[in-house]
Amino acid sequence: MSIALILSAIGTFVVTNIDDIFVLMIFFAQIEKARHANIVLGQYLGFGLLVLISILGAFGFTFLPPEWTGFLGLIPIILGIRMFLKKEEEDEAEEALEKLGDVKTQASNNRLFGPLTGKVAAITFANGGDNLGIYIPYFTTQGTGSLIYIAVIFLVMVAVWCFFGYRLARFPAILKVLQKYGSVIVPLVFIALGISIMVHGDSFEYLIGLFR
Repeated sequence: MSIALILSAIGTFVVTNIDDIFVLMIFFAQIEKARHANIVLGQYLGFGLLVLISILGAFGFTFLPPEWTGFLGLIPIILGIRMFLKKEEEDEAEEALEKLGDVKTQASNNRLFGPLTGKVAAITFANGGDNLGIYIPYFTTQGTGSLIYIAVIFLVMVAVWCFFGYRLARFPAILKVLQKYGSVIVPLVFIALGISIMVHGDSFEYLIGLFR
C-alpha cells in the first residue's frame, strides 16, 4: 500500500463526509453517553452499505439508478417530521403516561441494534447518497487489492469522524444550545439536510420532467 493510495483514500473520504461531522455532533450532544455505541454502530452500518454498493457498482452491479439517489433525501425529511410530531405528542401527554413511554423507549433504544442505531444508519446512508457518484468511478480505477486497502482506510476514518463529532459535541456552548433548543434544531437540520440531498440530486427537476 503506497503513501499516494493512503492520501488519496483519506482525501476522498474527507471531502465527501464533511457534513457528517455536524450530523454526528448533533447525535452525540442529544443522546446520553450510555447509548453512544449505537451512534457509532449506526454510522458504520450506513457508511458500510454505501461502500458496499459503490464497490458493486464499480464491478457493474447497479441497484439504484443515478436519477433516484436524490430521493434518499426523503429519509431525513421523514425522520425530521416524525421528531416534530413526536415532540407535540409528548407535550400533550399526561405526565404518568409520558414517563411510562420514556421507560419503554429507553429500554428499546438501549439495545445495540435498537431504533437509534437504525436511525443513525438511515441518516448516514441518505446523506451519503451523492457519494456514490464519486466512490463508484474512484473504485473503478482501482485494482482489487487497492479496493481492500481503501475500504479499510474508510472504516478507520469513520472511527476518526465519530471521535471528532463526539469532541465537538462536548464544547460547553454547543452542548448548551443543543440541549436547550435541540428538539427544534435537530428536526429542522434533518429536514434541511433532506431537501439539500434532493436538490443536489436533481430530484425536483426529475419530478418536473415526469409531468411535462
